[in-house]
Amino acid sequence: MPLHCGHRRSQRGLRVAADPRRISPSGDRNLFQPVPETIDIESGPARSFAPSSNGLTLWEFFSEAFVPLQGLSIPLKPAHQEICNVIEDSLMCNLSYEFVVLNVAPRFGKTKICEASILWFEGLLPDAQFIYTVYSAAMAIETSRYIQTVMRMPWYLQLFPECRLGDVQKAEQFKTTRGGQLYADGVGGSLTGRGAGMKDRPGGAIFGDDCSKPDEAQSQIEIEKLHHWFENTLKSRRNSSDKCPMIFPQQRLGPDDMSGYLISNYPNKTLHLKFPAMVNGFSVLPETVSTSSLEDTKRNNPFVFASQYMQEPIIMGGNMIKPEWFGYFDPDEPLLFEWRMVTTDTAWKTKEANDWSVFQCWGKLNAKIYLIDQVRGKWLSPMMIATARSFWDGHKTNDTRQGWLRKMVIEDHSSGTSAIQQLANEGIPIEPIIRIKDKVTRVEDILPMIATGRVMLPKGRPWLSDFLSECAAFRKDGNHKHDDMVDPLADAARLMLGESLSCFDVMRPPGDPMLPKAIRGRSR
Repeated sequence: MPLHCGHRRSQRGLRVAADPRRISPSGDRNLFQPVPETIDIESGPARSFAPSSNGLTLWEFFSEAFVPLQGLSIPLKPAHQEICNVIEDSLMCNLSYEFVVLNVAPRFGKTKICEASILWFEGLLPDAQFIYTVYSAAMAIETSRYIQTVMRMPWYLQLFPECRLGDVQKAEQFKTTRGGQLYADGVGGSLTGRGAGMKDRPGGAIFGDDCSKPDEAQSQIEIEKLHHWFENTLKSRRNSSDKCPMIFPQQRLGPDDMSGYLISNYPNKTLHLKFPAMVNGFSVLPETVSTSSLEDTKRNNPFVFASQYMQEPIIMGGNMIKPEWFGYFDPDEPLLFEWRMVTTDTAWKTKEANDWSVFQCWGKLNAKIYLIDQVRGKWLSPMMIATARSFWDGHKTNDTRQGWLRKMVIEDHSSGTSAIQQLANEGIPIEPIIRIKDKVTRVEDILPMIATGRVMLPKGRPWLSDFLSECAAFRKDGNHKHDDMVDPLADAARLMLGESLSCFDVMRPPGDPMLPKAIRGRSR
Protein backbone atom coordinates (compact mmCIF):
# COMPACT_ATOMS: atom_id res chain seq x y z
CA MET A 1 0.00 0.00 0.00
CA PRO A 2 1.47 3.37 -0.91
CA LEU A 3 2.53 5.76 1.78
CA HIS A 4 4.17 9.12 1.27
CA CYS A 5 6.14 10.31 4.25
CA GLY A 6 6.61 13.90 3.29
CA HIS A 7 10.30 14.38 2.65
CA ARG A 8 12.23 14.05 -0.56
CA ARG A 9 15.01 11.53 -0.90
CA SER A 10 17.64 12.82 -3.28
CA GLN A 11 19.87 10.47 -5.22
CA ARG A 12 23.58 10.62 -4.39
CA GLY A 13 26.29 8.44 -5.84
CA LEU A 14 28.96 7.14 -3.48
CA ARG A 15 32.34 6.51 -5.10
CA VAL A 16 34.30 3.65 -3.61
CA ALA A 17 36.55 0.91 -4.86
CA ALA A 18 34.30 -1.87 -6.06
CA ASP A 19 34.09 -5.29 -7.60
CA PRO A 20 33.93 -4.62 -11.37
CA ARG A 21 31.35 -7.41 -11.67
CA ARG A 22 28.90 -5.33 -9.67
CA ILE A 23 25.81 -4.42 -11.72
CA SER A 24 22.96 -2.43 -10.22
CA PRO A 25 19.70 -4.42 -10.19
CA SER A 26 17.78 -1.22 -10.91
CA GLY A 27 19.65 -0.85 -14.18
CA ASP A 28 20.02 2.90 -13.87
CA ARG A 29 23.24 3.40 -11.92
CA ASN A 30 25.79 1.77 -9.65
CA LEU A 31 26.29 2.76 -6.06
CA PHE A 32 29.88 1.63 -6.49
CA GLN A 33 31.58 3.57 -9.26
CA PRO A 34 34.66 1.80 -10.69
CA VAL A 35 37.23 4.27 -9.36
CA PRO A 36 39.95 2.09 -7.79
CA GLU A 37 41.36 3.08 -4.42
CA THR A 38 39.06 6.08 -4.20
CA ILE A 39 36.75 7.04 -1.39
CA ASP A 40 34.59 10.09 -1.87
CA ILE A 41 31.90 10.43 0.78
CA GLU A 42 30.38 13.86 0.28
CA SER A 43 29.42 14.43 3.90
CA GLY A 44 30.79 12.66 6.97
CA PRO A 45 28.10 10.31 8.19
CA ALA A 46 28.37 11.21 11.86
CA ARG A 47 30.11 14.56 12.11
CA SER A 48 26.96 16.69 12.12
CA PHE A 49 25.30 14.47 14.78
CA ALA A 50 22.31 13.95 12.48
CA PRO A 51 22.08 11.91 9.30
CA SER A 52 21.77 13.86 6.10
CA SER A 53 18.65 13.31 3.97
CA ASN A 54 20.94 13.65 0.95
CA GLY A 55 22.79 10.43 1.77
CA LEU A 56 22.40 6.83 0.70
CA THR A 57 18.78 5.81 1.27
CA LEU A 58 17.88 2.66 3.11
CA TRP A 59 16.15 1.28 0.02
CA GLU A 60 19.27 1.89 -2.08
CA PHE A 61 21.41 0.21 0.53
CA PHE A 62 19.04 -2.76 0.89
CA SER A 63 18.29 -3.37 -2.79
CA GLU A 64 21.59 -2.43 -4.46
CA ALA A 65 24.16 -3.41 -1.85
CA PHE A 66 22.97 -5.59 1.02
CA VAL A 67 20.80 -8.09 -0.88
CA PRO A 68 23.00 -8.68 -3.94
CA LEU A 69 26.42 -8.45 -2.26
CA GLN A 70 25.36 -10.81 0.52
CA GLY A 71 23.94 -13.21 -2.05
CA LEU A 72 20.45 -13.15 -0.52
CA SER A 73 17.61 -14.77 -2.45
CA ILE A 74 14.98 -12.15 -1.72
CA PRO A 75 12.76 -11.32 -4.72
CA LEU A 76 12.41 -7.57 -4.28
CA LYS A 77 8.91 -6.14 -4.55
CA PRO A 78 7.39 -2.64 -4.24
CA ALA A 79 6.33 -3.54 -0.70
CA HIS A 80 9.98 -3.95 0.29
CA GLN A 81 10.66 -0.41 -0.89
CA GLU A 82 7.67 0.97 1.03
CA ILE A 83 8.84 -0.77 4.20
CA CYS A 84 12.37 0.59 3.78
CA ASN A 85 11.04 4.09 3.18
CA VAL A 86 8.87 4.00 6.31
CA ILE A 87 11.69 2.64 8.47
CA GLU A 88 14.03 5.30 7.12
CA ASP A 89 11.55 8.06 7.92
CA SER A 90 11.09 6.63 11.40
CA LEU A 91 14.83 6.42 12.09
CA MET A 92 15.28 9.96 10.78
CA CYS A 93 12.51 11.13 13.15
CA ASN A 94 10.45 12.37 10.22
CA LEU A 95 7.33 10.61 11.51
CA SER A 96 5.17 11.73 14.42
CA TYR A 97 4.65 8.16 15.64
CA GLU A 98 6.35 6.41 18.55
CA PHE A 99 5.52 2.96 17.20
CA VAL A 100 5.67 1.61 13.65
CA VAL A 101 3.90 -1.69 12.93
CA LEU A 102 4.66 -3.31 9.57
CA ASN A 103 2.72 -6.54 9.05
CA VAL A 104 4.07 -8.90 6.38
CA ALA A 105 3.76 -12.58 5.53
CA PRO A 106 6.25 -15.29 6.56
CA ARG A 107 9.42 -15.57 4.45
CA PHE A 108 9.02 -11.99 3.25
CA GLY A 109 12.49 -10.99 4.48
CA LYS A 110 11.50 -8.91 7.49
CA THR A 111 14.49 -10.05 9.58
CA LYS A 112 16.84 -9.11 6.75
CA ILE A 113 15.18 -5.70 6.57
CA CYS A 114 15.83 -5.27 10.31
CA GLU A 115 19.48 -6.24 9.83
CA ALA A 116 19.89 -3.93 6.84
CA SER A 117 18.27 -1.03 8.69
CA ILE A 118 20.67 -1.37 11.62
CA LEU A 119 23.67 -1.72 9.31
CA TRP A 120 22.62 1.28 7.22
CA PHE A 121 21.97 3.59 10.16
CA GLU A 122 25.11 2.56 12.03
CA GLY A 123 26.99 3.34 8.83
CA LEU A 124 25.50 6.83 8.71
CA LEU A 125 25.72 7.40 12.46
CA PRO A 126 28.37 5.15 14.02
CA ASP A 127 27.28 6.22 17.52
CA ALA A 128 23.69 5.02 17.04
CA GLN A 129 22.34 2.70 19.73
CA PHE A 130 19.95 -0.16 18.94
CA ILE A 131 18.09 -2.90 20.75
CA TYR A 132 16.91 -5.86 18.70
CA THR A 133 14.49 -8.42 20.08
CA VAL A 134 12.69 -11.47 18.74
CA TYR A 135 10.77 -14.26 20.48
CA SER A 136 13.84 -16.50 20.71
CA ALA A 137 17.09 -15.42 22.40
CA ALA A 138 18.99 -17.79 20.12
CA MET A 139 17.54 -16.09 17.04
CA ALA A 140 18.38 -12.65 18.46
CA ILE A 141 22.01 -13.73 18.99
CA GLU A 142 22.14 -15.14 15.46
CA THR A 143 21.03 -11.77 14.08
CA SER A 144 23.64 -9.93 16.16
CA ARG A 145 26.40 -12.21 14.89
CA TYR A 146 25.27 -11.76 11.30
CA ILE A 147 25.31 -7.97 11.56
CA GLN A 148 28.83 -8.07 13.00
CA THR A 149 29.92 -10.32 10.15
CA VAL A 150 28.58 -7.88 7.55
CA MET A 151 30.27 -4.95 9.28
CA ARG A 152 33.62 -6.66 8.67
CA MET A 153 32.89 -7.17 4.96
CA PRO A 154 35.11 -5.16 2.56
CA TRP A 155 32.14 -3.77 0.68
CA TYR A 156 30.56 -2.46 3.91
CA LEU A 157 33.84 -0.94 5.11
CA GLN A 158 34.17 0.86 1.79
CA LEU A 159 30.64 2.23 1.93
CA PHE A 160 30.92 3.34 5.57
CA PRO A 161 34.61 3.92 6.37
CA GLU A 162 33.88 5.61 9.70
CA CYS A 163 31.92 2.69 11.10
CA ARG A 164 34.26 0.17 12.74
CA LEU A 165 33.66 -2.48 15.36
CA GLY A 166 35.14 -1.62 18.74
CA ASP A 167 36.55 -3.71 21.56
CA VAL A 168 33.17 -5.10 22.71
CA GLN A 169 32.22 -7.89 20.33
CA LYS A 170 30.03 -10.49 22.03
CA ALA A 171 27.49 -12.82 20.51
CA GLU A 172 24.61 -10.73 21.80
CA GLN A 173 26.26 -7.31 21.71
CA PHE A 174 28.77 -5.16 19.88
CA LYS A 175 30.00 -1.60 20.13
CA THR A 176 31.60 0.62 17.50
CA THR A 177 34.68 2.75 17.92
CA ARG A 178 32.38 5.78 17.92
CA GLY A 179 30.21 4.56 20.80
CA GLY A 180 27.40 3.00 18.82
CA GLN A 181 26.05 -0.34 19.87
CA LEU A 182 23.55 -3.14 19.32
CA TYR A 183 22.16 -5.32 22.08
CA ALA A 184 20.11 -8.37 21.03
CA ASP A 185 17.97 -10.46 23.32
CA GLY A 186 14.85 -12.61 23.24
CA VAL A 187 11.40 -11.43 24.25
CA GLY A 188 11.14 -11.57 28.03
CA GLY A 189 14.78 -10.65 28.64
CA SER A 190 15.52 -8.18 31.40
CA LEU A 191 17.44 -5.63 29.27
CA THR A 192 18.69 -4.17 32.57
CA GLY A 193 21.11 -1.30 31.94
CA ARG A 194 20.46 -1.37 28.19
CA GLY A 195 19.27 1.64 26.24
CA ALA A 196 18.51 2.71 22.70
CA GLY A 197 18.48 6.01 20.85
CA MET A 198 19.61 9.51 21.78
CA LYS A 199 17.85 12.10 23.91
CA ASP A 200 17.98 15.06 21.55
CA ARG A 201 18.52 13.75 18.00
CA PRO A 202 18.09 10.73 15.76
CA GLY A 203 20.39 8.01 17.00
CA GLY A 204 18.92 4.52 17.06
CA ALA A 205 15.76 2.52 17.66
CA ILE A 206 14.26 -0.58 19.17
CA PHE A 207 13.41 -3.29 16.64
CA GLY A 208 10.80 -5.89 17.59
CA ASP A 209 10.92 -8.72 15.09
CA ASP A 210 8.29 -11.45 15.54
CA CYS A 211 7.54 -11.21 19.26
CA SER A 212 5.56 -14.44 19.65
CA LYS A 213 5.93 -18.03 18.56
CA PRO A 214 3.05 -19.08 16.32
CA ASP A 215 2.20 -22.02 18.60
CA GLU A 216 2.01 -19.71 21.65
CA ALA A 217 0.08 -16.86 20.07
CA GLN A 218 -3.31 -18.16 21.29
CA SER A 219 -2.21 -18.72 24.89
CA GLN A 220 -3.79 -16.05 27.08
CA ILE A 221 -1.01 -16.51 29.63
CA GLU A 222 1.69 -15.91 27.02
CA ILE A 223 -0.22 -12.94 25.58
CA GLU A 224 -0.47 -11.27 28.98
CA LYS A 225 3.21 -11.95 29.69
CA LEU A 226 4.15 -10.31 26.38
CA HIS A 227 2.04 -7.22 27.07
CA HIS A 228 3.45 -6.91 30.59
CA TRP A 229 7.03 -7.22 29.34
CA PHE A 230 6.45 -4.58 26.69
CA GLU A 231 4.96 -2.07 29.14
CA ASN A 232 7.37 -2.68 32.02
CA THR A 233 10.63 -3.50 30.26
CA LEU A 234 10.97 -2.90 26.53
CA LYS A 235 9.20 0.47 26.31
CA SER A 236 11.30 1.89 29.14
CA ARG A 237 14.60 1.17 27.33
CA ARG A 238 14.26 4.24 25.10
CA ASN A 239 16.46 7.17 25.92
CA SER A 240 13.78 9.39 24.40
CA SER A 241 10.23 8.53 23.38
CA ASP A 242 10.40 11.29 20.74
CA LYS A 243 13.78 10.44 19.21
CA CYS A 244 13.87 6.65 19.60
CA PRO A 245 11.17 4.91 17.55
CA MET A 246 10.04 1.35 18.22
CA ILE A 247 9.70 -0.54 14.93
CA PHE A 248 7.85 -3.85 14.65
CA PRO A 249 8.11 -5.69 11.31
CA GLN A 250 6.16 -8.89 12.00
CA GLN A 251 3.44 -11.25 10.87
CA ARG A 252 0.04 -11.26 12.56
CA LEU A 253 -0.66 -14.24 14.78
CA GLY A 254 -3.85 -13.20 16.53
CA PRO A 255 -5.96 -10.17 17.48
CA ASP A 256 -4.04 -9.65 20.74
CA ASP A 257 -0.50 -10.16 19.44
CA MET A 258 2.10 -7.40 19.73
CA SER A 259 0.77 -5.63 16.64
CA GLY A 260 -2.82 -5.82 17.83
CA TYR A 261 -1.86 -4.58 21.29
CA LEU A 262 -0.17 -1.47 19.89
CA ILE A 263 -2.93 -0.74 17.38
CA SER A 264 -5.64 -1.05 20.05
CA ASN A 265 -3.93 0.66 22.96
CA TYR A 266 -1.88 3.35 21.18
CA PRO A 267 -4.02 4.19 18.13
CA ASN A 268 -2.77 7.78 17.88
CA LYS A 269 0.88 6.87 18.39
CA THR A 270 1.09 3.88 16.06
CA LEU A 271 1.64 3.89 12.31
CA HIS A 272 0.22 0.63 10.97
CA LEU A 273 0.85 -0.73 7.49
CA LYS A 274 -0.10 -4.22 6.39
CA PHE A 275 1.04 -6.06 3.30
CA PRO A 276 -1.18 -9.08 2.51
CA ALA A 277 0.31 -12.04 0.66
CA MET A 278 -2.61 -12.21 -1.77
CA VAL A 279 -4.08 -9.29 -3.71
CA ASN A 280 -6.93 -9.63 -6.21
CA GLY A 281 -6.72 -13.39 -5.93
CA PHE A 282 -3.00 -13.71 -6.74
CA SER A 283 0.12 -14.13 -4.65
CA VAL A 284 2.25 -10.99 -4.42
CA LEU A 285 5.32 -13.14 -3.76
CA PRO A 286 4.92 -16.14 -6.11
CA GLU A 287 8.65 -16.90 -5.93
CA THR A 288 8.17 -17.81 -2.26
CA VAL A 289 4.54 -18.94 -1.96
CA SER A 290 2.38 -19.67 -4.98
CA THR A 291 -1.22 -18.67 -5.44
CA SER A 292 -2.32 -22.30 -5.35
CA SER A 293 -0.45 -22.82 -2.08
CA LEU A 294 -2.19 -19.81 -0.56
CA GLU A 295 -5.54 -21.14 -1.76
CA ASP A 296 -4.76 -24.47 -0.09
CA THR A 297 -3.94 -22.70 3.17
CA LYS A 298 -7.12 -20.64 2.92
CA ARG A 299 -9.19 -23.79 2.49
CA ASN A 300 -7.44 -26.00 5.06
CA ASN A 301 -6.57 -23.45 7.74
CA PRO A 302 -8.51 -20.21 7.34
CA PHE A 303 -7.16 -18.88 10.64
CA VAL A 304 -3.52 -19.11 9.50
CA PHE A 305 -4.42 -17.68 6.10
CA ALA A 306 -6.30 -14.71 7.59
CA SER A 307 -3.69 -13.87 10.20
CA GLN A 308 -0.22 -14.80 8.95
CA TYR A 309 -0.81 -14.25 5.23
CA MET A 310 -3.54 -11.62 4.97
CA GLN A 311 -2.63 -9.75 8.21
CA GLU A 312 -6.27 -9.75 9.34
CA PRO A 313 -6.38 -12.14 12.30
CA ILE A 314 -9.56 -13.59 13.75
CA ILE A 315 -10.12 -15.63 16.88
CA MET A 316 -9.42 -19.28 16.12
CA GLY A 317 -12.50 -21.48 16.23
CA GLY A 318 -14.91 -18.91 17.60
CA ASN A 319 -17.38 -19.60 20.41
CA MET A 320 -20.95 -18.69 19.52
CA ILE A 321 -20.82 -16.67 16.29
CA LYS A 322 -18.84 -18.37 13.53
CA PRO A 323 -17.20 -15.85 11.15
CA GLU A 324 -17.78 -18.22 8.22
CA TRP A 325 -21.55 -17.83 8.67
CA PHE A 326 -21.55 -14.26 7.37
CA GLY A 327 -22.18 -13.49 3.72
CA TYR A 328 -20.37 -10.72 1.86
CA PHE A 329 -21.20 -8.06 -0.69
CA ASP A 330 -19.29 -5.53 -2.75
CA PRO A 331 -19.86 -2.11 -1.11
CA ASP A 332 -18.97 -0.37 -4.38
CA GLU A 333 -21.88 -2.04 -6.17
CA PRO A 334 -24.97 0.21 -5.83
CA LEU A 335 -27.85 -1.42 -3.95
CA LEU A 336 -31.30 0.11 -3.45
CA PHE A 337 -32.41 -1.21 -0.10
CA GLU A 338 -36.01 -1.51 1.00
CA TRP A 339 -35.14 0.65 4.00
CA ARG A 340 -32.24 1.44 6.30
CA MET A 341 -31.64 2.13 9.95
CA VAL A 342 -28.84 3.07 12.34
CA THR A 343 -28.15 0.87 15.36
CA THR A 344 -25.94 1.99 18.22
CA ASP A 345 -24.09 1.06 21.35
CA THR A 346 -23.12 4.05 23.46
CA ALA A 347 -20.64 4.41 26.32
CA TRP A 348 -19.77 7.37 28.51
CA LYS A 349 -16.17 6.76 29.49
CA THR A 350 -13.02 6.73 27.38
CA LYS A 351 -10.58 4.78 29.55
CA GLU A 352 -8.85 1.76 28.08
CA ALA A 353 -10.96 -0.77 30.01
CA ASN A 354 -14.28 0.77 29.00
CA ASP A 355 -16.32 -0.31 26.02
CA TRP A 356 -16.42 1.64 22.80
CA SER A 357 -19.30 3.58 21.30
CA VAL A 358 -20.46 2.19 17.96
CA PHE A 359 -22.76 3.41 15.19
CA GLN A 360 -23.77 0.99 12.43
CA CYS A 361 -25.88 1.65 9.33
CA TRP A 362 -27.87 -1.35 8.08
CA GLY A 363 -29.97 -1.90 4.97
CA LYS A 364 -32.64 -4.53 4.33
CA LEU A 365 -33.07 -6.21 0.94
CA ASN A 366 -34.75 -9.48 -0.01
CA ALA A 367 -34.92 -10.97 3.50
CA LYS A 368 -31.27 -10.12 4.20
CA ILE A 369 -29.64 -7.28 6.09
CA TYR A 370 -26.46 -5.53 4.95
CA LEU A 371 -23.97 -3.75 7.19
CA ILE A 372 -23.34 -0.66 5.08
CA ASP A 373 -21.05 1.34 7.36
CA GLN A 374 -19.68 1.55 10.89
CA VAL A 375 -17.81 4.02 13.08
CA ARG A 376 -16.32 3.11 16.45
CA GLY A 377 -14.47 5.08 19.07
CA LYS A 378 -14.08 6.07 22.70
CA TRP A 379 -15.68 9.50 23.02
CA LEU A 380 -16.84 11.72 25.82
CA SER A 381 -20.52 12.65 25.64
CA PRO A 382 -20.29 15.84 23.49
CA MET A 383 -18.09 14.13 20.90
CA MET A 384 -20.27 11.03 20.93
CA ILE A 385 -23.37 13.13 20.23
CA ALA A 386 -21.58 15.01 17.46
CA THR A 387 -20.44 11.71 15.90
CA ALA A 388 -23.99 10.33 16.00
CA ARG A 389 -25.32 13.45 14.30
CA SER A 390 -22.61 13.39 11.61
CA PHE A 391 -23.11 9.66 10.98
CA TRP A 392 -26.87 10.15 10.58
CA ASP A 393 -26.54 13.20 8.32
CA GLY A 394 -23.96 11.47 6.11
CA HIS A 395 -26.22 8.49 5.44
CA LYS A 396 -29.48 10.47 5.31
CA THR A 397 -28.26 12.17 2.14
CA ASN A 398 -28.23 8.74 0.44
CA ASP A 399 -32.00 8.18 0.70
CA THR A 400 -32.49 8.40 -3.06
CA ARG A 401 -29.63 6.07 -3.94
CA GLN A 402 -29.77 3.54 -1.11
CA GLY A 403 -33.27 3.60 0.36
CA TRP A 404 -35.09 5.42 3.10
CA LEU A 405 -33.08 5.87 6.30
CA ARG A 406 -35.92 5.21 8.72
CA LYS A 407 -34.61 5.65 12.26
CA MET A 408 -31.80 5.46 14.77
CA VAL A 409 -32.25 3.05 17.66
CA ILE A 410 -30.55 3.74 20.99
CA GLU A 411 -30.82 1.84 24.24
CA ASP A 412 -32.73 3.92 26.80
CA HIS A 413 -30.19 3.43 29.55
CA SER A 414 -27.27 5.35 31.05
CA SER A 415 -25.42 7.33 28.34
CA GLY A 416 -28.07 6.44 25.77
CA THR A 417 -30.81 8.35 27.60
CA SER A 418 -29.00 11.66 27.24
CA ALA A 419 -28.24 10.96 23.59
CA ILE A 420 -31.89 10.12 22.91
CA GLN A 421 -33.10 13.42 24.31
CA GLN A 422 -30.56 15.60 22.55
CA LEU A 423 -30.71 13.91 19.13
CA ALA A 424 -34.51 13.75 19.20
CA ASN A 425 -34.62 17.50 19.90
CA GLU A 426 -32.51 17.99 16.77
CA GLY A 427 -35.11 16.25 14.64
CA ILE A 428 -33.47 12.83 14.21
CA PRO A 429 -36.10 10.04 14.41
CA ILE A 430 -34.91 8.19 17.49
CA GLU A 431 -36.43 4.90 18.65
CA PRO A 432 -35.55 4.19 22.28
CA ILE A 433 -35.24 0.48 23.04
CA ILE A 434 -34.97 -1.39 26.29
CA ARG A 435 -32.85 -4.51 26.19
CA ILE A 436 -34.61 -6.80 28.63
CA LYS A 437 -32.74 -9.99 27.80
CA ASP A 438 -29.08 -10.48 28.66
CA LYS A 439 -26.42 -10.20 25.93
CA VAL A 440 -25.94 -13.94 25.47
CA THR A 441 -29.67 -14.56 25.06
CA ARG A 442 -29.96 -11.72 22.56
CA VAL A 443 -27.16 -13.27 20.50
CA GLU A 444 -28.71 -16.73 20.74
CA ASP A 445 -31.94 -15.28 19.31
CA ILE A 446 -30.22 -14.08 16.14
CA LEU A 447 -27.84 -17.01 15.57
CA PRO A 448 -30.22 -18.76 13.12
CA MET A 449 -30.36 -15.59 11.01
CA ILE A 450 -26.55 -15.38 10.80
CA ALA A 451 -26.08 -19.14 10.30
CA THR A 452 -28.46 -19.15 7.32
CA GLY A 453 -26.51 -16.40 5.53
CA ARG A 454 -29.00 -13.57 6.07
CA VAL A 455 -26.43 -11.12 7.50
CA MET A 456 -24.16 -9.60 4.87
CA LEU A 457 -20.90 -7.76 5.47
CA PRO A 458 -19.02 -5.37 3.14
CA LYS A 459 -15.80 -6.64 1.62
CA GLY A 460 -12.58 -4.74 2.22
CA ARG A 461 -13.69 -2.28 4.89
CA PRO A 462 -10.83 -1.37 7.28
CA TRP A 463 -12.94 -2.13 10.37
CA LEU A 464 -14.11 -5.54 9.11
CA SER A 465 -11.32 -7.50 10.79
CA ASP A 466 -12.12 -5.97 14.19
CA PHE A 467 -15.83 -6.70 13.68
CA LEU A 468 -15.20 -10.36 12.83
CA SER A 469 -12.73 -10.76 15.69
CA GLU A 470 -15.22 -9.44 18.22
CA CYS A 471 -18.00 -11.65 16.88
CA ALA A 472 -15.74 -14.70 16.99
CA ALA A 473 -14.56 -13.88 20.52
CA PHE A 474 -18.08 -13.50 21.92
CA ARG A 475 -18.46 -16.23 24.55
CA LYS A 476 -21.48 -17.87 26.10
CA ASP A 477 -19.90 -17.60 29.54
CA GLY A 478 -19.52 -13.84 29.09
CA ASN A 479 -15.73 -14.03 29.32
CA HIS A 480 -14.98 -11.74 26.40
CA LYS A 481 -13.29 -8.34 26.35
CA HIS A 482 -15.76 -6.28 24.29
CA ASP A 483 -19.19 -6.71 22.73
CA ASP A 484 -19.89 -3.16 21.55
CA MET A 485 -20.18 -4.20 17.89
CA VAL A 486 -22.21 -7.33 18.66
CA ASP A 487 -24.98 -5.41 20.46
CA PRO A 488 -26.00 -3.22 17.49
CA LEU A 489 -25.67 -6.30 15.23
CA ALA A 490 -28.19 -8.12 17.43
CA ASP A 491 -30.53 -5.10 17.38
CA ALA A 492 -30.37 -4.86 13.58
CA ALA A 493 -31.06 -8.57 13.06
CA ARG A 494 -33.97 -8.57 15.53
CA LEU A 495 -35.61 -5.37 14.31
CA MET A 496 -35.07 -5.79 10.56
CA LEU A 497 -35.47 -9.54 10.12
CA GLY A 498 -38.05 -10.09 12.82
CA GLU A 499 -40.71 -7.70 11.58
CA SER A 500 -42.99 -7.63 8.54
CA LEU A 501 -44.60 -4.23 7.92
CA SER A 502 -44.14 -0.96 9.75
CA CYS A 503 -46.40 2.06 10.10
CA PHE A 504 -43.57 4.02 8.46
CA ASP A 505 -44.22 2.07 5.24
CA VAL A 506 -47.96 2.73 5.01
CA MET A 507 -47.34 6.45 5.46
CA ARG A 508 -45.38 6.55 2.22
CA PRO A 509 -46.97 7.20 -1.21
CA PRO A 510 -48.03 4.20 -3.35
CA GLY A 511 -45.54 3.23 -6.02
CA ASP A 512 -42.54 4.56 -4.08
CA PRO A 513 -39.58 2.56 -5.50
CA MET A 514 -38.04 2.38 -2.04
CA LEU A 515 -41.01 0.51 -0.58
CA PRO A 516 -40.69 -3.23 0.06
CA LYS A 517 -41.60 -5.18 -3.07
CA ALA A 518 -44.42 -6.99 -1.26
CA ILE A 519 -46.41 -3.78 -0.84
CA ARG A 520 -45.10 -1.72 -3.74
CA GLY A 521 -48.01 -0.43 -5.82
CA ARG A 522 -50.58 -1.45 -3.20
CA SER A 523 -53.45 1.02 -2.99
CA ARG A 524 -54.38 2.47 0.37
